[in-house]
This record gives sequence, C-alpha cells and structure tokens, in this order.
Amino acid sequence: MNTISLLPLFTDWALLALRLVVAAIFLAHGWPKIKDLKQNAINFGMMGFKPGAFWGTIVAFTEVFGGLAVLLGVGVQIAGILLAVTMIVASIWKKKQGMKLVNG
Repeated sequence: MNTISLLPLFTDWALLALRLVVAAIFLAHGWPKIKDLKQNAINFGMMGFKPGAFWGTIVAFTEVFGGLAVLLGVGVQIAGILLAVTMIVASIWKKKQGMKLVNG
C-alpha cells in the first residue's frame, strides 16, 4: 500500500537535513536544562510552573531525549508530538506574559 506524501517537493535528503537541524536545536536548548536540573527547577518555578522541579524535569528530558530520538530517527512521531506540545505551551506562556514570540 502506498502512502500519500504531504511533502512531495522535498527529497529524502532535505527531510534528513530538516530532522538534523530540529534535533540540534532541541538538544542545544535541552542540554543546559538537564545538566543543572536544580537550577532548571528554580527557573520553572519562577516562571509560574508549579512544581518547578516536576515541570522543569519533564521539559528537560523531553527536549534532550526527544531531540535524540529525532536525530536517530527512532520514535520520531511520538517525540515530535511531545516536542510540539512543549513548544505550544512555551508559545502560549510567552504570549500571556506579553512577550513577542521573536526577540521577546
């Protein structure tokens, strides 16, 4: 059975490059969080995510292990959903704080 491609203009190489860039972005943002979970918990608590230790740890692990999953091509759909939810929550939080999504 053939699947319908939603991205017919993109080659496999372009999709690989996109996957690698997305993985690098999430790993770069997640690694400092997972390296210092205590400070990350404090930061999340100060942002209003209570308990900060719980939410900060969830985000740190989602970004690092989700980024690794995307990088390695293992569980990409599940990782993508979790990473998308993380970014949706971050976007909503920024807008509620009155910040711009870019350069905010």
